[in-house]
Amino acid sequence: MPAPETILAAVDFGEASARAVEAAGLITGRCRAVTFRLLHAESTEAPACFTSDQIDQLERQRRAMRTQAEQFLSRFGHRHTSAPFAAVVDDLPPVEAILRESAAADPVVMGTHGRRGPGAGGSARLPNASFGAARGRC
Repeated sequence: MPAPETILAAVDFGEASARAVEAAGLITGRCRAVTFRLLHAESTEAPACFTSDQIDQLERQRRAMRTQAEQFLSRFGHRHTSAPFAAVVDDLPPVEAILRESAAADPVVMGTHGRRGPGAGGSARLPNASFGAARGRC
C-alpha cells in the first residue's frame, strides 16, 4: 500500500473533530504526507421570502462569517496538531463538501461523536470507505 499523499480531516470544532485532527496530524508526520487539509463546511441559504436587500445583507454576513471561520479553523488546527496544514472553509453542505474534497484525499479522518459508522445512507455514498480503526504502513 503506497503512503498517502493527501490527508483530509473534516472538522465541526467538536471534541471528536479535535481527536480527528490529532490523528490526521500523526498520520501526516509518520507518512510524510505531501498535503494535510482541514475542512470545515457550512452552508447558508436565504429563505424564499427574503427580499433582494435581505439577501444582500445575508451575503455580507456570510462573507464576514467565512473570514471568521477560516481564522477559527486555523487556530483550532494549531491547537490540536503541530503538523502543517491548509485550512479550507467550504460553502457547500457538509456531506457534499466532504464527498467533493475526499475525491483528492487518500485517507479522510473524521470524528464520530461516539456513533458507529457513517449513519443512514453513508456507506452507499462512500463506497470505498472503511469505518473504524485502520492500520497501515507508510
